[in-house]
Amino acid sequence: MFPHAQPKTVLRLDASAAFAFPARGPLVNVAEPRRRKLWDFSTSLHCSIVGTCLTLPALRKVVGKSIGPAAIANQSDHEIHKEGVRLASTAGGAGKLLQKALEAEHAAAIRRFESAATPADILTLWRESRAMGDVAGGYWAALTHPATDTTLLKQIFGEIHMLSHLVGAANRADIRRLADLEQENVRLSEKVERQESRLRSMVTERDARIMRLQAMLAETTSAAPAPTDRDGEVEELRALVASLSSKLDRESARRTKLETQQANLRAETQTAREERDTAVDAKDRLAEELAALEDYMQADASAPATQPLLSGQTFLYVGGRAHTLAAIKEAVSAAGALFLHHDGGLDEATSLLPSLIGRADVVAFPVDCISHNAMFTVKRLCKQAQKPFVPLPSSSLAGVLRLLKAWPALRPNTVAIDA
Repeated sequence: MFPHAQPKTVLRLDASAAFAFPARGPLVNVAEPRRRKLWDFSTSLHCSIVGTCLTLPALRKVVGKSIGPAAIANQSDHEIHKEGVRLASTAGGAGKLLQKALEAEHAAAIRRFESAATPADILTLWRESRAMGDVAGGYWAALTHPATDTTLLKQIFGEIHMLSHLVGAANRADIRRLADLEQENVRLSEKVERQESRLRSMVTERDARIMRLQAMLAETTSAAPAPTDRDGEVEELRALVASLSSKLDRESARRTKLETQQANLRAETQTAREERDTAVDAKDRLAEELAALEDYMQADASAPATQPLLSGQTFLYVGGRAHTLAAIKEAVSAAGALFLHHDGGLDEATSLLPSLIGRADVVAFPVDCISHNAMFTVKRLCKQAQKPFVPLPSSSLAGVLRLLKAWPALRPNTVAIDA
C-alpha cells in the first residue's frame, strides 16, 4: 500500500524537541513498516488525537459502548474526553472501538495519504487537507502513516497548536452570535405560537359562520313560496347572506395570508435553530481542540528566541481589506520581511504590479478581496518571473500567519504555494 521501505525501529522524540512530550519511552512503538494503531502511540499523544480527530458525539458513543450508557449519562463533555484518552491506551476492547471509529471517520483522508512515500509527500498532503478544512482527517492520516518521522510529527503538531490559537478569536465571535441567535429564536418561537393560536381561533370562528350560512341557505331554498307579506323578510335574509358571503371571502383571504406568514416564521425559526446548532458544534469542537493542544505545547513558551523566519525577504500582499492591513503588516515585519502592498485594482492601476513583483520574494493575495484582472495579472507575472505566489482563501490575518509559518520550509524552487 505504501511504496517505500521502513527500518524496523521505534520512533522517539529527542530532548531537543521544540515541544517535549513526557519521557515515557518511545513515541510510537511499531517495529514493522505499517500504519500505526492508536495504542501504538505514547499516552502523551492520546489527548491530542482524541480531542482533534473525534467529534464529541462519536466519542460519547464509543465511551458509552465501553463503560455502559448509564455510566456516561450525566458526564460532561470534558469527562467523556478524559475517559476517551484513558481508553486509547488499551490495545483491545475500548481501544479497538476508538481505532475503528477513527478509521471509519477519516477513511477518505487515509486513502489520499496512501500515495505518500516520504515525509515531504506527507507534509504536502497535510497542507492540502488543512487548506480544504479537513484538519482532523489530515492529522490522523499523517500521524498514522509509516513514513512520518519525528521532525514531521513535531512540525504538524506545532501547526495544529497555532491553528487552535487563530480559531479562538473567531470562536469568541461565534459565541456572541450564538447568544443573539438564541434570543432571536425565543422571540420567533413566541411569535409563531401567538400566530398559530390566533389562526386556530379564526379558523374555528370561520367554520362556525360557514355552518350557520349553510343552514340559513338550506332553510331559504327549501321553504315554500313566501306570502307577499314576507317579501321584506326574504330580502333581508338575502342581504344578510350576501354580507356574510363577502365577510367569508375576506376571512378566507386573511387566513391564506396568515398561513403564508406562519410558514415564513417557521422557516426563519428553523434557519435560526440550524445556525445556533452550527455555532454550538463549532464552539464545542474548537474548545476541545484548544484544550487538548494546549496541554502538549507548554514547552514552546520557554523555547529560546530564533532568527526571524523571513529575515531579509520582501513580502508583497495584493488586495485585502483596509481594516486588516495594519495587523498583516505588523505580522510580516515581525517575521523579518519588508512589507509591500497593492490594493488589487481598487484605486491603484495594475500597471504598477510588474515593478512590485520584481522586488518581491513572495506574493500573496486573498481570493475573496481582489479584482479578477489583478489576480490573473499577478499569476501571469509571477510565473514569468519564477516568483512564488500564494492564493489565500480569505483576507483574514489567519491566512497570512499560516503562510508565514509555512514559508521557510516551502520557499526553495516553488512557484505556487497552497497556504
